[in-house]
Amino acid sequence: MISDERGVLECSRANQIGDQDQTMTLAMEQTKSRAIMVLAMREARKVVERQLRSQCRRLCDVEYREIMQMAKDYFDEHPAELIAQVKAIVDLWASQGRFGPRGGFR
Repeated sequence: MISDERGVLECSRANQIGDQDQTMTLAMEQTKSRAIMVLAMREARKVVERQLRSQCRRLCDVEYREIMQMAKDYFDEHPAELIAQVKAIVDLWASQGRFGPRGGFR
């Protein structure tokens, strides 16, 4: 009977560890998704800044909120392109273990 209780306890403990693994995987996926969106938005901002420079406008003469609004508009027009561009970077980071429990992102 003691071994039965132990078996139940061990099984219960294994389920808890499995749940922790699933939680960690979910947290890592959420972190990767946030990283993709942040990098995609940064790329959109870089495109807008290049466009402004090509128009011979100085970035310091344009309000930051205007640049960010233009970047959001650009992102809304080209989401798949931007996400595909940065997904390779995030996948590389994931393969290097940066999204693990002791990774660089928290």
